[in-house]
Formats: sequence, structure tokens, C-alpha cells
Amino acid sequence: MCKQLYADKPDELANIELFEREYTSDKAIWWYSFDSCLYRLLNKALRYRDFDLLFALRFFITDLARTIEREYEQFLRLSIERDPVKIFRGQCVSKNELELIFDNEQGFISMNSFFSTSRNRRVAMSYLQNCPMNNDNRRVLFEITIDPRLPIKPFADIKEHSAYPTEDEILITFGALYRIDKVIEHPQGGFHVVQLSLASENDYRLKEIYDYLKRTINQEYTLDSLGKILHEMGEYQHALKYYDRMMHETQIMLANCHMGIGRAMYGITSYDNALKHYQASLTIRKNEFGESHAEVGMSYGRVGAALCRQGEMQRSLENLNRATKIQEQTLPPNSLELAETYNTLGLAYFSLNHLQQAVNYFQKTLDIRVQVLPEDHPAIGFAYNNLSQALENDQRYELALSYAKKALTISLKILPQNHPDVERIEDNISRMIQLRNAQNPTSSSNDDSEHLLLASLGMN
Repeated sequence: MCKQLYADKPDELANIELFEREYTSDKAIWWYSFDSCLYRLLNKALRYRDFDLLFALRFFITDLARTIEREYEQFLRLSIERDPVKIFRGQCVSKNELELIFDNEQGFISMNSFFSTSRNRRVAMSYLQNCPMNNDNRRVLFEITIDPRLPIKPFADIKEHSAYPTEDEILITFGALYRIDKVIEHPQGGFHVVQLSLASENDYRLKEIYDYLKRTINQEYTLDSLGKILHEMGEYQHALKYYDRMMHETQIMLANCHMGIGRAMYGITSYDNALKHYQASLTIRKNEFGESHAEVGMSYGRVGAALCRQGEMQRSLENLNRATKIQEQTLPPNSLELAETYNTLGLAYFSLNHLQQAVNYFQKTLDIRVQVLPEDHPAIGFAYNNLSQALENDQRYELALSYAKKALTISLKILPQNHPDVERIEDNISRMIQLRNAQNPTSSSNDDSEHLLLASLGMN
């Protein structure tokens, strides 16, 4: 969304890309204080209740609010006197906004955005002097008094976290209420001074409102809490949109649960139950994503794997071919998920004794895993072993033997020498040597016996 808004501004796009690469929750204040579109977008969204933008930035709002709260709690722990704090902010407001402030003197004003201020009056005045003047704008210097002895909204001295530490910035969390103590027109400066006090939650005129908000609004920025807030605000169309989105995300989570249970059932060889959950995941994902989505391709692949284990080869291949078609269009060519589907296709064709097709898919599996995984990863060993089995059945014993030896080399690095998988590969190698020698008596070599001896000693 941010990239679309600033598509014609390369400097801002560079900042957005930097944010995507380097942002962490502990840097929320730095990014807020940094002169970029993020600060402007966030406060604009808060001021004008742009709910789509607020939802897109919800993680940043949460990080920023929590950081301010942590800093405030630390300030309270370390402060002994807790003397009142005087801070300043210079900005332009519209003529109508200033009239509203005048009319509500001794009343209250709400700041929907995070409120940046400075301990240094000169810093605030420098911002004030840079405000463009016209018939609609008025320059205002806010002088704000904070009494830390009262139960108030959190604020933080962000000097150590700011991108501009020389500004002595105090940041007040969003949604704070202020009492308008006095409004003064400066006789020579061409601006107004608005004296505010950060309101106490115990103020008798505000206590009922605060208690209501605490009861009804969850501080976590979930879709449910946003929907509740929008409902309370009378924004029913926006509430409907977020609850629809919540329904969509809930269905996706349910599909993921079915997929996870299916994999666990597959792992304990309960293939009937695995198939049931894989099919449930597939149905939901097709409804939510449509047919041509990578997650749908994954589900087709897992359904095909379970059917393969049940001996339902025709149905297995139908699902696996659908999976391959979708995944080859939606995933990168070196995707491990695609490799898993290729491997299952290899197993299916191997079971049907279509050996050349099995070899082709096992080779594709191996190529991806070698490219992506560490060289001694178990999945590479399994790929070598599957390929050697298919080649052995196709009577290409020399090549089968070379892959079996590679599988054994990897297995001995990660498994004990008496592990069943190691013993199985050793048996395969012994059998392949005999078959190869029977096929070509002149091909016997000392390398084979040495390889098996080293394997038996756990040294290879």
C-alpha cells in the first residue's frame, strides 16, 4: 500500500524498502522520528480514521505504543521526585480548529495521533516558524504540562532512541486527552499559545469514559478488537469488512490445522486419517484461494502422497499432476515444496514400475535439494537413495551403486553406524555390487570392498 502511494517518489520508495529489510520492533521509535513517509502516513491515518491504512500499520502502532509504555514505566521506577514536565510543540492548525480550541477553553481536546513534543521551546519555535501561512492556517505553540504523579497516558523521553537526538523529544502515546487551560494570542509573534495539561484518568469528567474504553476495547490490535472498535464508533461497513477478513483468516488457519494433523498422521502411517485431513485442507484452500494458488498445489500434493501410500495410484497421479501444474506456475523452480511433489511422483511411478519416469522425478528432487540444502542434509541422502533404488530396478547397477554410496556417506555423518537406515543402505550396496558383477564380471574393484569396510567401521 505504501509503495503504491509513493510510486513516483524514489527517495520515499528507498526508505520503504529500507524499512522492509531492517525494521525490528525495538526500532519503532527511531523509525517514527525519522523523516520519512511512515511518520506522515501513520498520523494521517490516525487523524482521519483511515482504517485500511491503520490495519496495514497495526504492527507498527502496537510496537510504538508498547515501547512508549515500557519507557514510561521505567521513568516512573527511576524517578523519585516526579516533578511536573513542561514540553512544547509548534505547528499549524486550521482556522476552524483554532476557533474550536478557543470555544472549549477549560474543556478537553483529544489528540488521535501520537504527539511529538520537545523539552526545548526553541525547537518547537523553529517548527512553528517553518509553518506556511495562508488564510486558512494559524500558527500555534502548544505548551503542555505533564504531572507524572497523576494516572495519565504514557509518554517517553525518546532522545536515546530518536533519529534526531538533539531535538530533546518527548513522545506522548496516541489517544491522549488534554485540558485546555488557556489560549493566548502572542502580540508580536503572529501566533497563539495554547496551554494544555495532560488529563488525568481520574478526572471526574473523564473517568466514566476511560472505564468504558477499558472494558470494551482490547489493547491487542487483532481483527476482532478492530471490529469492536469500529462497531462502537458506528462504522458498521468498515466493521463488516474486517470481520469478513477475520472469517477468511480463520478458514486459512483451519486449513493449516488440517494440513498439520494430516502430516502427523502420515508420519505415524495412519494414511486413512492423513488423507481425510489433507482433503479437508484442500477443500478450504480452494474455497479461500481459488484453484491456482501455491497452497492449493501443496494440498493436492499431500492428498496424492496419502493415496500413493494406500496403493490408489491412478488417483494419486491425478492429484500429483494437478499439484505439479500449479506449483510449477506459482513457486520458484528451486522450491523444496515442489521437490517434495516431484519425490512423491517418483515414488508413485516406481510403484507402477515406470522406472524411467521414476528416475526423472527422483533426479529433479535431487537437483533441487542439492541446490538449496546443506551438502550433508538428510533429505539429500534420501534423494540419492531413492534414485539408486530406481536405477537398480532398471538394471543400471553401476550408476545405482554410485548414488547408494553417496547416500551412505551422508547417513554415516548424521546417524549411528547401527541405525536401521544405515544398515539398509549397506545391504543395498552389497546387493548392487553382486548384481553389477553378475552383469559385468570385469567391473569388480577394490573400491567396493574398501567402501563397505569403512562403512562398517563408521569411518566414511
